[in-house]
Amino acid sequence: MSGHVVTDAKTANSAEAPRIAAAALATYIKRAFEAAGLRSEDADVVANLMVEADLRGSDTHGVIRLPLYLRRLKAGGIKARPDIHVVRERPSGRPPPSSTATTASATSSCALPP
Repeated sequence: MSGHVVTDAKTANSAEAPRIAAAALATYIKRAFEAAGLRSEDADVVANLMVEADLRGSDTHGVIRLPLYLRRLKAGGIKARPDIHVVRERPSGRPPPSSTATTASATSSCALPP
């Protein structure tokens, strides 16, 4: 890799664009989230999901979101250490008519996306 930042769309979309190994990218993302206050385990999960999104072609849900998520963490819009706990577990699929869809609870209204 040449070490330069790609700023022009023609280069960014070409085969000449620098490539980063998925594992190295996940490590970078994880460290960024840890530096922003996430627990190591949470940072690892989010980093791997973001890299998976990029690898599947869902670029709008991948590493491009990292600066936004870090800004939201810094501003308090995303709670770095939410108190999330399982309320009830059940199989996936359509819930019975009398049950509610709530399966988890958190003390924060915002959480990191999957």
